[in-house]
Amino acid sequence: MVEAQLSLRRNILDIQTDYEQGNRKELSDLLRAWKGIKELPVEDPKSFYNIAGYHGLPFTGKIEPGNSKWWGGYCNHGNVLFPSWHRAYLHNIEKALQSIEGCQNVRLAFLDQTSEETKSRGLPWVFTVPKIVLDDGTEIDNPILHYKLQKELADTAIVDGYDYSKPKGYTTVRYPLSGLYGTENDIINTVKHNSQFDHNSQVTLLNLNVTNWLNSQQTAVAEKYNQCLQIPNYTLFSNTTSAGQFNRDHPDHPVIVPLENPHNWMHLCIGGFTSQDGNVRDPIAYTVGSNGDMGENETAAFDPIFFFHHCWIDLVFWKWQQLHDATTHFDVEKGYPGTNTSDTGVQVNADQNEDEELNIDSPLHPFINEATGALYTTRDVTNIENLGYQYGPNSLDLVQLPADDQKAESLKGTVVAKKRLEVKGINRAYIQGSFIVAQYEIIDGERQFIGAEPILSRWNVLSCSNCHYHLDVKAYFDVDTIEGVPSNKRIFQTQCVTRQGIQNLPSVFRTESYSYEDYSCEILN
Repeated sequence: MVEAQLSLRRNILDIQTDYEQGNRKELSDLLRAWKGIKELPVEDPKSFYNIAGYHGLPFTGKIEPGNSKWWGGYCNHGNVLFPSWHRAYLHNIEKALQSIEGCQNVRLAFLDQTSEETKSRGLPWVFTVPKIVLDDGTEIDNPILHYKLQKELADTAIVDGYDYSKPKGYTTVRYPLSGLYGTENDIINTVKHNSQFDHNSQVTLLNLNVTNWLNSQQTAVAEKYNQCLQIPNYTLFSNTTSAGQFNRDHPDHPVIVPLENPHNWMHLCIGGFTSQDGNVRDPIAYTVGSNGDMGENETAAFDPIFFFHHCWIDLVFWKWQQLHDATTHFDVEKGYPGTNTSDTGVQVNADQNEDEELNIDSPLHPFINEATGALYTTRDVTNIENLGYQYGPNSLDLVQLPADDQKAESLKGTVVAKKRLEVKGINRAYIQGSFIVAQYEIIDGERQFIGAEPILSRWNVLSCSNCHYHLDVKAYFDVDTIEGVPSNKRIFQTQCVTRQGIQNLPSVFRTESYSYEDYSCEILN
């Protein structure tokens, strides 16, 4: 019996280079497939509108808006299903792309975020040019530049001033543009803001932002991808909730960085937040008025670049599996934070239940395994070869585990002369949209940047009663030991960089309406 040949998911930059050198078929077919699914009727299960809507808006599932347990959207974040759910999601849209006539051999492509090309130049031009000429000479509107809504995305969780609806005909945007159209005031502000930028200046600013986020000493997102690969435990590697608990419990171990952390950074980078490279004291900022779709869970998947970003996240996941002998099986640590839908930091998604254990056999709603007729599980998608693909050359190919710990058998780490700083008690129910926790220390009268944590959120969580018990934000940072200065005498300052500007803690987040602890910032060890 001849084994089926595995198809390659390639670096989009390599496909673009082939196009530039006259080999235009692969990129042309990929763009034809994207054009095709975007033009399908919204009722078609293979339409881009339908598939993009699994992630957030239009919020489908068994629990309807108005129910106190309603969240809406199928996406898994902050739990151990984060890597595997998105792997099944990619498989779903890849099958849709292949259903377009003449595109049966199309594969998704990844945006390599640790390559020298991306770090030095930003996004490949294929994501930013308005039109592209295909291999048959036909010029088309670039189908991965944006998506024009074929049907309204209605925000059904509206309270005063919180309306994230998008009208039919709305076109998705990226940094530094705004995509707020929910209220009349939003529309006025969005039109005024976006009029500042022509297409070329917008692309220039976007690429500058991407390179700053990836390279800046203060944010170092590219390096964070390498750091997450060193984590030997899938539970901790997979998500921010589990990693956060480890960072709290092991203050003498360097802070670990899960896969979800750099993932979140790039969502916020393309979706509207600014990295000010070279500004040591204030490296994190927000361009007032910028509200790109990638920056919020509700609409992130309606920007086609979402799937190229997540193809990269899946590649990093697969690289981790290869490094840790986990290509056919890995375990979830039962009972650890991030393994139950009732854990703080875990959102209850469409078709999940409160107090539901999450493990490798949990269903990945709403994706059906055609071979069994049942919902896919993490066990089903563990080995990507069973899904018919492998990854082409990329910048992580040469990454290896440390020579003295090839199997990374423990998380004992090296004891370092650092202190562990815990920030907690931030209630994101009162923050519109995603935001960044930026941490500082006042030393000799001057503010010094310590680190930052990206919080990929949604525009409105206030109207969801269930959400209030899951959205207490925590962040952990390593800080230097200062000789002769007791921990309780050190002065720390936390800022939330939000869509509405910079907000200082703690006063703006104190509330008696919900059972949140007040903000605190303290050294654990």
